[in-house]
Amino acid sequence: MNYPVAGKAFWLGIFNAAFLSVPLWLLFYLSLRLMF
Repeated sequence: MNYPVAGKAFWLGIFNAAFLSVPLWLLFYLSLRLMF
């Protein structure tokens, strides 16, 4: 299956956003654990 370049950029953007959001979720979880 041939994906268009726009499709590749779209999926790369989603993966980059998910990869960047993981540390934020970890910090949020750790801060909640420290508070409670």
